[in-house]
Amino acid sequence: MTSPIEVAPQAINPGWIGPPLNEKGVWREWPDEERDKQFALSADLFERFYKAGGHINATERKLWNETERALWSARQAQARVSETFLLLTGRAEAFPPIERYLHKDVLEERLQALESMQKTADVETVWMELKEAENVICTVSFPQDVYAISKDTLREGLDRKWRYIRALRSLLEAAEMLFVDRFIVLKPGDWIWLYNGPAKVIKFRGAAIESLRPEFYPPFLKYEPKTHLVSIKYVTRYVEPPVHVRFTQDVSGKIKMFLTMGKDSVYMTSHGSDRDDSFRNLLNWLQRISDGDLPQTIEVDEFKEDDENEFQYEKIELTAYKEDGRLLLRAGSRCEYSASHAVDALVYTSVFLEAFRSAFKIFFMEKFDCKLWTQRVGEVEADSLGYAGAILKHPFMVGA
Repeated sequence: MTSPIEVAPQAINPGWIGPPLNEKGVWREWPDEERDKQFALSADLFERFYKAGGHINATERKLWNETERALWSARQAQARVSETFLLLTGRAEAFPPIERYLHKDVLEERLQALESMQKTADVETVWMELKEAENVICTVSFPQDVYAISKDTLREGLDRKWRYIRALRSLLEAAEMLFVDRFIVLKPGDWIWLYNGPAKVIKFRGAAIESLRPEFYPPFLKYEPKTHLVSIKYVTRYVEPPVHVRFTQDVSGKIKMFLTMGKDSVYMTSHGSDRDDSFRNLLNWLQRISDGDLPQTIEVDEFKEDDENEFQYEKIELTAYKEDGRLLLRAGSRCEYSASHAVDALVYTSVFLEAFRSAFKIFFMEKFDCKLWTQRVGEVEADSLGYAGAILKHPFMVGA
């Protein structure tokens, strides 16, 4: 498959390797005969968005003290936005490679095209607001000695400035939303991978996604969920990881349960010293999840690498939450509430529970070594067989 860099090398910002156009579930898939053209177009549009954003940032920095220079940057931004509108609506096939700025004759041509093009009602509203805000900027100058003016005068000046900047950003966002409609298949309510865990798409803000990563804090902390803004070019769709559960028994008879979901893994050990409540507690935990009684927490173990590159284990809490009709599994220290978790996975409840049922059955019906367990707990073999039978007769195991 031809990459956008190969198709249009002059259109790519050297600091950016291109959008993840092969990311299924995020980017629209195109027929083979159109794919290269659409890849090149999307990369070119992103570069023009980037350039327009840079000009808007320059406008923001200079508008108060260097108004004329700032307005020039604003017009450069509008011209770049005009190019994206023309490309997205099919009024233009291509433009020359991006340079630092557009020369005067080309600049005026792009601005005239933006002025005269047919706009949607939303874009027309943004455009009129921009024209009105610019007219105010040109009519009322900014006071240069901010220490010699009243608070009201300063506030009025700031209102004029930010009204204009917001209008510029709204125009750019309107063009980016056209890009999203054409190239992106993600929609609000979908899940993406954000940092170290899943996050739900709340809405699009131009070519950026506003997402919410579920955070769970103890009830005594006052906490309001915070959204995260991430560019669409860095987004990958969240895919439910496969759930693997397995049991092992070592030569001493000790049994371990390993739960792995993608790259996340925790385990639980049954030593047999206390007539082994560990797995009974695990089965009770699973039964409550099956009954929909959430959230539920259980203590498990995690391997951690210390400063000397030696692995040690520590007790952590694995909590199951109900989230969007599925199960959100999150594990971490009971004393730490941070973005770092040993487990952070969103899975289908039925898949999660069935993985445990299957693993319990396979181990205790086929692989459980009764003699090793008998030697470990110091009881007769019949009691060990009774232990395995009790596991298999637990309501969670027979209620499937």
